[in-house]
Amino acid sequence: MHMCTQNTHNSSHTQRMQPAPKDDSDRRPVVVTMDKDGKESNTRHPEAWWSEDKDLLALTTWEVVRQQKSVLIFSNTRRDCNAVAQQLCSCLGGRIPLRSAPHPATTTNPDENPRQALATELANLGGTTAAELAAFAQHGIAFHHGDLSSEERLLVESGFKAGTLSVLVATTTLAAGINLPARRVILRHCWVERNHKKELLHPTVYRQMIGRAGRAGHDDRGEAVLMVTPGATTEQVLGLMQVGCV
Repeated sequence: MHMCTQNTHNSSHTQRMQPAPKDDSDRRPVVVTMDKDGKESNTRHPEAWWSEDKDLLALTTWEVVRQQKSVLIFSNTRRDCNAVAQQLCSCLGGRIPLRSAPHPATTTNPDENPRQALATELANLGGTTAAELAAFAQHGIAFHHGDLSSEERLLVESGFKAGTLSVLVATTTLAAGINLPARRVILRHCWVERNHKKELLHPTVYRQMIGRAGRAGHDDRGEAVLMVTPGATTEQVLGLMQVGCV
């Protein structure tokens, strides 16, 4: 697996491709980011959750949320969204700081943690999905897909916009829907599943997805990360990235 990073609005960072480790015997990976002046910054993988982060998704997320910025992750299926949110909670639970936002969350009790308040609201809705969301929300993480009720979607969306939630894992249907911008957008796959068949992402859908990164008025720059999985050729991946640069 490789990760291709692409610049979006006002980004000063260069494109990079980084191979994922093959097994636990490999050295802990380091994410290297270089700005336009050639200055590098490194994020080394913490030992504590290295074994649970085989595809480096948690590390790629941590690199941004530790700076109090947001991450939007697109995944193919509803089940995968839930699984990814669980993986991120296992790796990053209790580590993600509250982030700054244009309209920060407020609570009736100034001493109450806004994440705990959101979790309580979700739990009060009742049901298995709401209970899952409540557990994840305490760590600043949530998922968003077609199984959510209108009340659950409203709480999740408002929580992400307000900065209470820092990470949102969503299906591709979110790309053409509501306006939820983020500093970094991560695409876990370069294909979609239709009628039990895998198809390469359509360029229009790809542009809609990465267009969520670094929206003007919300952030000063944006980054899009495409995780390249087996089945896509180098030419296909580069073709998608070129479309995103147009």
